[in-house]
Amino acid sequence: MKKVEKPLVQTKKYDGKIVNVRIDQVEVDKTKRLREVVEHPGGVCVLALNHKNEVIMVEQFRYGVQSFLLELPAGKKELNEDPLLTAKRELQEETGFKANVWLDFGVFYPSPAYLDEVIHLYIAKELTATSQQLDEGEYLDTFFMPLETLKQKILANEIKDGKTIACVLRYLLSQK
Repeated sequence: MKKVEKPLVQTKKYDGKIVNVRIDQVEVDKTKRLREVVEHPGGVCVLALNHKNEVIMVEQFRYGVQSFLLELPAGKKELNEDPLLTAKRELQEETGFKANVWLDFGVFYPSPAYLDEVIHLYIAKELTATSQQLDEGEYLDTFFMPLETLKQKILANEIKDGKTIACVLRYLLSQK
């Protein structure tokens, strides 16, 4: 049974640099309930493949989980920025590579129960080396990994980043 939750009142609780938080009063089944929503401008995730079927990976410390994670290059969209422009910018800034071929690989919602973020997935091919241009305070290592090794690391739970898993899985399924 489908039920739409009608928003009645939205109250902003926090305005941050990356996220905002609001509490919504909604009505469902003639009952008022509260919903906490984290607002995020959205992001991108890029599976960049070279001619040897190797994938550009980044490893960086992620404060939220207090751990180093292996991930595909990714980043936050600027407000109203076209996601493809974000993907091109993030690939070049984080890895020092540009791509001549870009494939839109759809979107996914990382945690839709409380987060409005949409992550746009892209496949990038025909890579050209340029220079890395990390943001101030951004530290990461970049390297190539064979696609098959990446698949095995995901299966062995060595890669835990959701956007990376989603993008790689979608790509592998598309190759069947």
